[in-house]
Amino acid sequence: MRFFTVKEVAELLRVSLGTIYGAIDRGELKAHRFGRRTACRISEDSLREFVESCAEAEPKLVPKSTGMHRHLGT
Repeated sequence: MRFFTVKEVAELLRVSLGTIYGAIDRGELKAHRFGRRTACRISEDSLREFVESCAEAEPKLVPKSTGMHRHLGT
């Protein structure tokens, strides 16, 4: 299973770090914390679910032309 940093997810989706942290805080994007540090990681499955839920709610958020499917292995 592959895990992404918050920064990597923000770069993949072309959004700010604040957008990703906000989605995590609201429970829209599941993040995992490892060890004592507060650094969190997002699993590939969690990222895929988040992108799909955004596409269902608002199709313009993740246009198919971004190439996101290539980064997620779909």
